[in-house]
Amino acid sequence: MPIHVRANPGDYAEACLLPGDPLRAQYIAESYFDEPVQKNSERGLLGFTGISAASADIARVLFYIFVVIFLVLLILGLTIFRA
Repeated sequence: MPIHVRANPGDYAEACLLPGDPLRAQYIAESYFDEPVQKNSERGLLGFTGISAASADIARVLFYIFVVIFLVLLILGLTIFRA
């Protein structure tokens, strides 16, 4: 991690966008993250992290798919293997 970022390991993703303008960084974070969290403000550079809306939607869909699969397998297991 470069010294001018002053972040702890794990604060940011492996690849990240570091705009030079602090207001642009804040604008991007507020526009594309569901709940942006400011991690640093070293030398006037603001660093934000968060989860993008698209990622949250994908995770929600995958969760429902796995719940449906679980319920189907549970019902099949209770009906087929009933002795």
